[in-house]
Amino acid sequence: MEYLDYSVEEFLADEQFQQWVLAPEEENQQFWENFLRTYPEKKQVVVQAREVLQSIVSKEIPPVEESRLDTLWQRIDSSRKQETTYAPEIPLQKPAKVLPLYTKIAAVFLGLLVSSFLMYLWLKPAPMLEYHTAFGKTKKIVLPDHSIVILNSNSTIRYASEWSTRQPREVWIEGEAYFSVIHTQNNQKFQVTTPSKMVVEVLGTQFNVKDRTSGAQVVLKDGKVKLLLTHTGEEKQVMMAPSEAVTLTKTASGYTKKRVDPNQYLSWTQHKLIFKNTPLAEIKTLLEETYGLTVKIPNESLLEQQISGSVPSDNIESLLFALSESFNYQIIQQNNQLLFLERTSK
Repeated sequence: MEYLDYSVEEFLADEQFQQWVLAPEEENQQFWENFLRTYPEKKQVVVQAREVLQSIVSKEIPPVEESRLDTLWQRIDSSRKQETTYAPEIPLQKPAKVLPLYTKIAAVFLGLLVSSFLMYLWLKPAPMLEYHTAFGKTKKIVLPDHSIVILNSNSTIRYASEWSTRQPREVWIEGEAYFSVIHTQNNQKFQVTTPSKMVVEVLGTQFNVKDRTSGAQVVLKDGKVKLLLTHTGEEKQVMMAPSEAVTLTKTASGYTKKRVDPNQYLSWTQHKLIFKNTPLAEIKTLLEETYGLTVKIPNESLLEQQISGSVPSDNIESLLFALSESFNYQIIQQNNQLLFLERTSK
């Protein structure tokens, strides 16, 4: 029977269903009683469609009374209990369409109303979700397609609460985030857009995106990535291979590409920071953008000194102690301000 595969939208567009909900008569009442008794698994969809249809129609069109609906379910349940295992199935037939003129006119109007409502549901964009992390905090987020995002400190992500299979999966990011993207059977694109007019386009892969005041960068762990860059005024496409990093620049090309160790750039997702010949100038930027600290280093020559090693990232006191011991600096902290002083030997 055709009604067995009907969705809520298809019930709404069906004239016989409309007549039963809005102007019930004995014939169509008997048909729907038989239908729901024979196919009780359709009860939820039928009830939902009925409620939607009644909410659409704002005029005083007589709906099925709740008492009559309760009686209907009682009659159906009672009838089902009296049936035997070998009771023959009674074929269902739609009631004949015998509609007076005014009913036909109302049906046309209702059809237009329902069509408009369904078009609205089709075109209505899904509500946006937004998450923001505080300084020194990270957050794991599961996207609508079950892809995973780990949002770094002082970062924001926005995306639609529901994704269509016919459109690219879109995410907007400010700050830094690690993505583990699921590849879909229909090869649906996944796009990450940043404030620097950079679009990261993938099908399924793992990568890190950073777009902060100090600059924008993408590091690819595995899979393939296509970058669309427009920050220079003209669109450029850059293809990335695993273990490559692309950093936006103000040069003529607009970017630099180099081979890197992805684990160093993704270490923050494991609550640690890996430094490999990292100058203090970069660590100063990290402390300011990720932890919201104001760092003062009176001796600017110290900014060129480098450090290698691993330090914890989820405990600021441990991080500062490790930096102090590694650089042999005295770090004085007052509220959110840090002062780096070179230790003098006695």
